[in-house]
Amino acid sequence: MIQGSHKAIAGASRRDPLEAEIEKSLLQQGGLRFSPVMERKYIHDTIEHRFGTYRVLFWFAVFLFNLFAISDYVLTPDIYPVAWFFRFALATPVMIAAMALASRQRFRRYIIHLLTLLFFMGGASLLLLAVLSSAPNAGHSYTGVALVILFAAIVIRIPFWHAVALCGGLFLLHLLIFPWFQMPTDLIVHSALVVFSVAVISLLGNYRIEREFRRAYLRALKMKIDARQLEGLNRQLEEMAVSDPLTGLFNRRHFDAHLDAEWRSAVREQLSISLIFIDIDHFKLYNDNHGHQAGDLCLKQIADTLTENVHRPGDACVRYGGEEFVVLLANTNMDQALYVAQKIQSHLQALAIPHGYSPVAGEVTVSMGVASMVPDRDDTPEDLLEKADKSLYRAKDAGRNRICVDGLPC
Repeated sequence: MIQGSHKAIAGASRRDPLEAEIEKSLLQQGGLRFSPVMERKYIHDTIEHRFGTYRVLFWFAVFLFNLFAISDYVLTPDIYPVAWFFRFALATPVMIAAMALASRQRFRRYIIHLLTLLFFMGGASLLLLAVLSSAPNAGHSYTGVALVILFAAIVIRIPFWHAVALCGGLFLLHLLIFPWFQMPTDLIVHSALVVFSVAVISLLGNYRIEREFRRAYLRALKMKIDARQLEGLNRQLEEMAVSDPLTGLFNRRHFDAHLDAEWRSAVREQLSISLIFIDIDHFKLYNDNHGHQAGDLCLKQIADTLTENVHRPGDACVRYGGEEFVVLLANTNMDQALYVAQKIQSHLQALAIPHGYSPVAGEVTVSMGVASMVPDRDDTPEDLLEKADKSLYRAKDAGRNRICVDGLPC
């Protein structure tokens, strides 16, 4: 039941704290890092996706790395056995072991650092082999370094600042070992320009890719928050469509549908169904003299009393009119319904809400009419409503502040 749980629509639109962080990050047109809170969430939310991509492309990278064993044989025939030993017996097993380690959940967060290190070691090994060889074409290994940079920054798409570290490290290493390259000066200058240009182009591409990836993540996250807020708003609108704004009890519209459903079930299963009609005695006098604010508070207190005493899934507490309430009791006979009515009356008396203008008592009282039926197919819900309504009017005619039961004297 929704009893007493009515909330204003504005409550559904309360701003998610994360939404402000998202909007702030979206305004940072050139930034590649969020606030600490957003950055932690971004890493947490995307690490599995990144790892899945890395795991697939890793085997492609291993394949290409070993494919260049052909270049070892062609460009550095004097040391190709050493190069092959390094590729197949050292580098490849290390790469596979590193990826296996990163596959463990506890090491997953280090995979970016691990991949950056592996790519640097791959590029550095190409330069080292070129230095070790005395073959005239050994210096052409710079093409391999360029491919390492491209693959890491554009295909694998390691984060931008890791790509900067990789490109900067390999380019500096390239410059440092130039004196040991056995090739013409013009080719040395050309290779440096090629590696530098590839590094710059790769970093520009990597920057744009990561920036768009991060912004797409923010937009998707904001869409999830908007969808969640819309769902909450729709849920509250549905509640408002079936509940009374002041008391939070079901309204008459919902009562009609609920009574119809319970009535059909009672006919089908031949079960008792009961109604309690409740009317606040001389409520107009209370409102006129104590004020509408006090009147609203009184209605809320009575509504709370009803929900405290009626809480089975098939039951319903309803604000039927201004000061009228209805309690629907499914699978409940007359004796049980009378017990519930007496319990409600006892709790209301305990509240002792002052009513100095009531001819009945010095506190707020109610009159109740109770009716119960085991309906058959010829009966209608209106029959039960009429019985309960007549019982209520008998209670009011008998002096109010009492319970009258259908078929019995008050």
